Amino acid sequence: MAAAPNGDAYTTDVLPYRVYPLETPTLLEVAEVLQNGMQPLFQRVNVDIASCPNLSTAPYNLAGVGLGGYTSMVKFLPLEENVPWNQKTRDFREIFTTSCRDAFVIGASYATKPSMPYYGHVRVINIFTFLYVKILLNESRLIFAERGNGQTRIEKLTDPNQMKYTNKGIFFVSEGRGGHVIRVRAKGRKTINTDIITLMQMVLYEKYGNDNKFVGK
Repeated sequence: MAAAPNGDAYTTDVLPYRVYPLETPTLLEVAEVLQNGMQPLFQRVNVDIASCPNLSTAPYNLAGVGLGGYTSMVKFLPLEENVPWNQKTRDFREIFTTSCRDAFVIGASYATKPSMPYYGHVRVINIFTFLYVKILLNESRLIFAERGNGQTRIEKLTDPNQMKYTNKGIFFVSEGRGGHVIRVRAKGRKTINTDIITLMQMVLYEKYGNDNKFVGK
């Protein structure tokens, strides 16, 4: 990690992450793509645009109210040190409170001991950072399999200091503002062993391929 003369981390040109520019299609465009693409997959499907619910309340319990406002996608670069993979860790708090202030960050990474209490996927890096002060609201979830019975367990992480991850991670960053979202209602699935989220991803991938496209304003 490079330290600048003023003492703040990550203020040089060498950053531990890459920021991708996003092409943001309109909600109407994405809704039309999903409607047409999912029509053959369900007996009944309706895709429309609705007001985003307050994501900070149940059943969502996220750290931000919404997913809108100055959106970007951040992918952390792999560490190049010649050390074991489970020792390649960085601190979310240090990076996000110096580089993504006043931002709602949601994404996924991987947790390892001894930096984190368990080995497992941090499927929701669900934090909110605040401008000028290094405060981090941590509402993340750690998903892992219980040793012995193999049962999936979900543990909430609220300690702002408990935010270490391995050398991989990809995140959606926004101002956490409310707005409009795409609402999908479908019944009578025609496919087997495929959940609706996967089907939506397949439809969007068929349309956009590997283009970096996010929905949110």
